Amino acid sequence: MMTYCQQCPESPMAEQDKGGSRRAPLFIYSVSFLSTLFHFYLLGSVSIYCASFSSAAFHTFYHSFIVFYTRRPPSSRWH
Repeated sequence: MMTYCQQCPESPMAEQDKGGSRRAPLFIYSVSFLSTLFHFYLLGSVSIYCASFSSAAFHTFYHSFIVFYTRRPPSSRWH
């Protein structure tokens, strides 16, 4: 890549690069791609978080926890 640039300073893309017409879409595409990846990461983490809290195992554990602490006799009965 460097030898090509040293041998031919005026690359075939140099004419199209004048005015920045070729660099702007590439920059926009890269930013949109990164933002899309970030949004997918956010959606994935939020969906995993919600799925773990709405799973049957968590519901069973939470229900047994509530039942255990609501049906527990008061501490005055132990003495």
